[in-house]
Amino acid sequence: MSMTSSTAPTGPVATIIVAADGSGDYTSIQDGIDALPATGGVVYIKEGTYNITEAINLFTSNIALMGAGASTNITTTDNIVMIFVGQIAGPAITANNCIIDSIHLTGAGAAHANNYGIIMARGSNLRLSNCLVEACGAHGFSCNFLGGIKGVFYANTCKDNIGDGIALVDAPEVLLNANICNNNDGAGIRLYAADTESRDCNITGNTCKYNTGYGIQIDASCGENLVVANVVSNNTAGQILDNGDATVEANNQTA
Repeated sequence: MSMTSSTAPTGPVATIIVAADGSGDYTSIQDGIDALPATGGVVYIKEGTYNITEAINLFTSNIALMGAGASTNITTTDNIVMIFVGQIAGPAITANNCIIDSIHLTGAGAAHANNYGIIMARGSNLRLSNCLVEACGAHGFSCNFLGGIKGVFYANTCKDNIGDGIALVDAPEVLLNANICNNNDGAGIRLYAADTESRDCNITGNTCKYNTGYGIQIDASCGENLVVANVVSNNTAGQILDNGDATVEANNQTA
């Protein structure tokens, strides 16, 4: 596509432009992703509401999925995972060096227990930043890290989800920084150990308030993690629970 001043986004230069109003290359986000070359590229999603009935899949490395902020709103009323990055089984698919930035996800709400906002399932060097994930029937953002994912998750807001705001499962070497996880029915941030320990994660500078579970919860069998300089208050179950092997210091905790 030949980019002009009228079609070019104000953000990063895109390989593909998706627009709900028909002013881009595609109206479907998945069609835009599938049109990328095998080497990857940038899919820029313009302002608009994009209602989906099945998962958006990032199954190729080196993809950047970029929105226009809260005005790029992906919604569903179905019991689905809204965005998958990689796949653990059936068959296993690895997606490395992928970015999701400046996108708003609105889930299907209660009674949709399999409705997740984003699941990062297999890959490395992943980034989620500046995204808003709300009203999902399960976790807002979940990492099922059996594939050994390492990533940076920065400046996201996960609120009003029926599960946890952010759930890290079998997660090695993840940086969670400056995220806001409020008003979730589970924990604000939770580290699980399902098949292997969640370890070497750096949880710093996050805000976790008014969750029904703990503000930050680290389950048993999790490895060494760092929980520092977070603001954790007014969570029903408690503020910070460490049943693993974490260094917990300099957090602002208020019941």
